[in-house]
Amino acid sequence: MNPRARKHDGREAAQIGTNRGGRAFVDAAPAHTATAITSWQFFDPKRGRAAVLAARAKAQFPAIQTKAHEADGRDVIARLSDGSVVISTVDTVEATRALVAARRSDQTLLFQLVGRGPGPAIASTRLGLSGVVRDAGTHAQAGVLLDGFATIAAAASSRALTAAGDPMSAGLLAPMRTATTQQTVRYFSDVLRGNELADSPLTFFTSAGKHPLAVVVDLGEGFSVQKSQALAAVDDFASRRAGIVAAVALVSIEERAIDMLFVSRNRNDKRRVEGVVTFRAPAQRFASSAVFTD
Repeated sequence: MNPRARKHDGREAAQIGTNRGGRAFVDAAPAHTATAITSWQFFDPKRGRAAVLAARAKAQFPAIQTKAHEADGRDVIARLSDGSVVISTVDTVEATRALVAARRSDQTLLFQLVGRGPGPAIASTRLGLSGVVRDAGTHAQAGVLLDGFATIAAAASSRALTAAGDPMSAGLLAPMRTATTQQTVRYFSDVLRGNELADSPLTFFTSAGKHPLAVVVDLGEGFSVQKSQALAAVDDFASRRAGIVAAVALVSIEERAIDMLFVSRNRNDKRRVEGVVTFRAPAQRFASSAVFTD
């Protein structure tokens, strides 16, 4: 359920992470940003990077007061005003996880990540995550999901995904980043207008497209129980189209695993589990972990 629509004129915004994902978000921000945001702060520990993006945002939205900080930014949430909007475009699961955990109940947090699953780089699943956290239910689901990915992901920046020799080069990463950023901007637009969300607050991307996402704790039973959990988790997902209508992440912290179940719907609204993608922590230390970036 989406929370009651809220509109806050003159909001304060803070963007944590000003790398490629951060630049893409600013470039795609809607024109009405300037009517809802009065100040926009940028945080990044890399020298000069926040200042560059702050100047870019100022050129795009002259009426917004911008300020750059050469700092990590993960502790900034506690200092922001009520009703503020935090945009997480950091490049690791751990940093995103910290920001979600720090969010106050009166704040809105947007986040996005792209990456690949565990295993050989050439064969691993390409994926993306986008979310807007502004209610307790989504906060809890996002926390469980990121806790799960933290158990299977390496601490790596975008260089790990774009370095020479990695099949997930900048060319392959760019379409996933573009799609994920577009969804995050869509959330941002709805939030600034004070509208109900047009989409589910969590979205999962694969090379096949985007899917509304629900997150539940895996009960540790057999596949029949997993299927029942997945179908129950999407009971409230409205859809009129046939085919895959949602993804459900079953997270097991103890097993360091996430089973992503895809739920389909036929024209009579009968739903069933259509497929499963499994993410596991590497069993051997020299095997490739999942890697995420901005």
